[in-house]
Amino acid sequence: MSMSLLLATTATMAQPPAAFYSGKTITILIGAGEGGAYSIYGQLAAEYLRKLVPGNPTVIVQSMPGAGGIKAADYLANVAPKDGTALAMLLDLAIVTQVLEPRTVRYDLSKFSVIGSFITDNPVVMVRADTGVRSFAELKNKSLVVGASGKGSQTYAHPALLKEVLGANLRIVTGYRGSADISLALERGEVQAQSATWVSWQARHADWIRRKEIIPIVQVGLKKEPDLPDVPLMLELATNVSDRQVLELMSSGSQIGRALFAPPGVPADRVAALRTAFDTMVKDRDFLEAVAKRKLVVGPTPGAEVQAIVHSVVSYSPAVIERARAVSGVKD
Repeated sequence: MSMSLLLATTATMAQPPAAFYSGKTITILIGAGEGGAYSIYGQLAAEYLRKLVPGNPTVIVQSMPGAGGIKAADYLANVAPKDGTALAMLLDLAIVTQVLEPRTVRYDLSKFSVIGSFITDNPVVMVRADTGVRSFAELKNKSLVVGASGKGSQTYAHPALLKEVLGANLRIVTGYRGSADISLALERGEVQAQSATWVSWQARHADWIRRKEIIPIVQVGLKKEPDLPDVPLMLELATNVSDRQVLELMSSGSQIGRALFAPPGVPADRVAALRTAFDTMVKDRDFLEAVAKRKLVVGPTPGAEVQAIVHSVVSYSPAVIERARAVSGVKD
């Protein structure tokens, strides 16, 4: 790098947030397919953050699904600008994928900055009512087909754990672009079960739930959804300590939820400005009205708190990680 370019880059990085963002465009990458909750939250962020980030930059959304969310995370870490103009809605299992498949990913989420999480919510495995399955015990005795995307996504990982650790009689079919496509297959009867977050089910298929066309069998998280007090947590179904530790690790993504990330290297004052804008946005009356119209829910967690959760996941012992890798079918 020439001395003049180095000086110009240094000067740009030293600009205060308002001066830097004035006239700039922030791109929010969506690591999942279009039509799902990640996409909707990302679009809302683009609409409202432009009013709250100092300098009032333009904010746009770019869909980047692929490899169970790994494509977007890799891009943010290695290709996207590190100046605060590139953000991403990454899949909640991005950190679990990292610890289970370190040679598959090219990112280290513990080096990212979390701007904030819109909501931490549990994935819920739903089955079609016409299967006759009403409990996990029945799921062990009747074979069902589950739709999934890539192995790095929760659409695959959680059914795989139910099958390999807890003995559910499931056949997992991969290749769908995202949760919206899997739900379409579920509606058509091509698959009989699907794992998606509770918020996503409520946002896209509240009518199915109301008409009891789909039945919640298991939820994945460290604490139950208030709406689902009688649906067991996956980790509660474990019958030994080893399995429970694995299921706790694999349930940690629910505590990250729908979070907005910045790549490594973004100046601290810009991260702080983005976090302040996010925290203001999720309390804004107009924003909350827009969320309600889209049948979404907001239960925000500050970026620093989510970042602490990310760091806790990478601290699991190698033995637990290896066990999780083995039972979830991940090869690294």
